[in-house]
Amino acid sequence: MELITSQRVVRAGVRCAVATVEKRYLPMPKPAAYSTRRFDMRASSRARAEEQKWHADLAVAEAVERTNVPLDTVVDYAPLPLLWEHGGFSFVALQTGKAVHAEGAAMHHCVASYWKNVSEGESRIYSIRENGSRVATLELTSWLTPNDTLTAPARGTGQRRRYGRNQLVGARNSRPAPKVTKAVDTFVEEINNRARVATMVGAVA
Repeated sequence: MELITSQRVVRAGVRCAVATVEKRYLPMPKPAAYSTRRFDMRASSRARAEEQKWHADLAVAEAVERTNVPLDTVVDYAPLPLLWEHGGFSFVALQTGKAVHAEGAAMHHCVASYWKNVSEGESRIYSIRENGSRVATLELTSWLTPNDTLTAPARGTGQRRRYGRNQLVGARNSRPAPKVTKAVDTFVEEINNRARVATMVGAVA
C-alpha cells in the first residue's frame, strides 16, 4: 500500500505551520514483470530430468569406452559377501556396471566412474540400504599384509589380503549418519576376520 499525503502551509508572521489536510490509501500497483511472467514448474522438472539422463547416458558410454567391459558383466567379489545385513542395514554388492551406474544416478554422485576399478579388481562397491532405501555408498580397497596370525611352518607366502574403507558417502556426496559409519566399521572388521580365518585354514590344509 502507498500513503498519499497532501499538505497546506499556513504562514503567520515568522512562524510556519504544516497542517495535514488529507490522507488516503491507494493499492500498490503490481509490477508488470510479475503480472505477466509465468513459471512452469513441470517444464523445469522435465528439463532437469532430461539433463540428468543425458549425463548418465554419457557416463555409461565413457565407462564402456575406457574399460571395454560390457556393463552387464558380472564381477566376482569372492571372498567378500554379496549381501551382508547388520543393525537394520543391508550391504548390497554392486557386481555389474549397470548396478554401479544405477547407484550413481540414484545417489547423485560419481561412483559410476569407478566401474573401471571394479572390473579390474581394484575396488569393491557396496550400496548400503535401510528399509530398502539407499542411504550410502561404500568403496572398499584391499592390499596384502604380512600374516602374523600363523605359526612359522604354516605361513607359506606370509601374506594375506586385508580390506579397508576407501570412501563412504551419502546422497550428493554428503556425510552419512554416524550409525551408518558404525555399521561399515563392523562390516570391515568382520570381512577381515573372515579373510584371516580362511588364510589360516588354507595354510594348515
